Amino acid sequence: MEPVNARVFKNAEDFVNFTNGDPYIMDQLPWAQDIISHHQAINVGCGCRREARVDNRDKIYESLIVNLLAQDVMSQAMVKMLTGHEKVIFKSGETTLLEI
Repeated sequence: MEPVNARVFKNAEDFVNFTNGDPYIMDQLPWAQDIISHHQAINVGCGCRREARVDNRDKIYESLIVNLLAQDVMSQAMVKMLTGHEKVIFKSGETTLLEI
């Protein structure tokens, strides 16, 4: 069971839905644009490559959370402020990538 005052991002799409279209969030978390760009490209092009594009988006999300956000205390504080939660949990499927 997740903490009461926690925001859980279940996957890359959940994170994109939170950030997408909000210029203030994009200004504060510019690295999120990389995830959004890959998400927006999922349905572009041949349908035979769709799964590969989804996998690529998910790998970029996981990499940015684990390698960038996990190391950047200022971005962590900004994510908490933007979500309005004391704790934020980033997941990919059943795997917890980061808890801040």
